[in-house]
Amino acid sequence: MSISPKVRILFLLIFVLTLFYISSFSYAGAGNFIPEKVRYEGKTYVYAPFHSQRDRVFEINLDEEPGNEVFISFAAIPGRDSGKEQFFHFWQILDSGDNGYEAVQTERSRGLPGEVYFKDLNSDGEKEIFVFTTGYGQYLRLAVYSYREGRYVNIWEGESICGIKLELEATPPVIKVASSSWGGKVIDEEGRQLDWCFAAEPLYAVYAWEDNNFLYNEQKSNYEPLKSLR
Repeated sequence: MSISPKVRILFLLIFVLTLFYISSFSYAGAGNFIPEKVRYEGKTYVYAPFHSQRDRVFEINLDEEPGNEVFISFAAIPGRDSGKEQFFHFWQILDSGDNGYEAVQTERSRGLPGEVYFKDLNSDGEKEIFVFTTGYGQYLRLAVYSYREGRYVNIWEGESICGIKLELEATPPVIKVASSSWGGKVIDEEGRQLDWCFAAEPLYAVYAWEDNNFLYNEQKSNYEPLKSLR
């Protein structure tokens, strides 16, 4: 059975539109911003595509200057010259220049990428950056960065296997670091009394935004950490 010229034209049009859609989708994807390799402190790290579902790309205005920056977050492993297969989390701020977007700041931490949030806590036009990562043993980590003297610096960080709650809309904004409820005297299904239980409501060490940092707040907490967090 022969195909009429009109049907052929229709198929050709669908084919062209499909190619256009695919190319447009690819252009908007993370692969155009996240590098195949990144240099950090004199060493080369290679992008880990098998963790691409953790990639994060944001087009966002981090300051009061005109135009948006691009914030990217991804996983990478050391190059062959290192002899290690450890995963690292990287984030970069990209700004547009004469040669397109260029990295103006690169930071590294251990673990795999998680969620990223932005909030101008001081209403000074500079957004704070909140970066979650997952460490080995399922530890959840949170690092907070604030713009100080021309670059973003790490002002607070903490980790917990029981979770971390970030409440940016609270007054003041707070970070709640959970801990197992030791001494909770939990009664299990067989009537046994347990000294602690992961299923119980965890205790929280609460850090409230004050004096340009997240400081431990004894009144809001029902748990005191063993050591002070930054």
